[in-house]
Amino acid sequence: MQKCLIAALICSFSFLLISCTKTQHQNEEDVQYLRLENIKTLQFLEQRKVAYSLLSSEEKATLWKEHLVNINSVVRFNSNQVKIIREALNFLKKENFDNSSKFWKSNEFEIWKYKVSKAFDDKEKAKLFNDVRTIGTKEFSTMDGGGIGTIDDDPIPKCECNSSGNGDFCGNMNYGDVFTGIYTFKCGPTSTCGQSTSGCGWFWYNSCNGKCNETFTKGVL
Repeated sequence: MQKCLIAALICSFSFLLISCTKTQHQNEEDVQYLRLENIKTLQFLEQRKVAYSLLSSEEKATLWKEHLVNINSVVRFNSNQVKIIREALNFLKKENFDNSSKFWKSNEFEIWKYKVSKAFDDKEKAKLFNDVRTIGTKEFSTMDGGGIGTIDDDPIPKCECNSSGNGDFCGNMNYGDVFTGIYTFKCGPTSTCGQSTSGCGWFWYNSCNGKCNETFTKGVL
């Protein structure tokens, strides 16, 4: 009888322990989900980058995956574009967001970037692979550039891009036409902006150390 009572107590304790462990694990997942969702909906780009810098490598990979899955679910891409996005989902892994990762300089990634350049224009590329903001179908198609801004009155502006050539997304700011003239932007090194170790380039893996410089090409009129 005593053995049966002890066995019953052990079983009850084990069940309680398992239940508590599951509850704790679920709570941790819920907290992570809310944290990632909050980053996507922050109003200003600078806010999103600051919050992103506080994430672990695993959370960064998860955030980018969710971002691409979300856009792919609301925007009608062609089959080639969908294939490229799915390829990205395969390499968005925790280890590729570690500081020691060599993936971003690999031939595999260079080939993938080339395919992106053939399938998406500069503005589409930036919304997909250079920001995590939650957007809908209309916003993606119009590329209104919303969500850009600052969060404080820092006299030293934050660096906008990576000047090494690994992550120049300044082209998404280009505007104009061949008649009145075209304004193009390209990343260049500068010492007049506040640098950061991440937040620029493809999937925000690169450091921010440059500024998007404007060049004007006169039109035919």
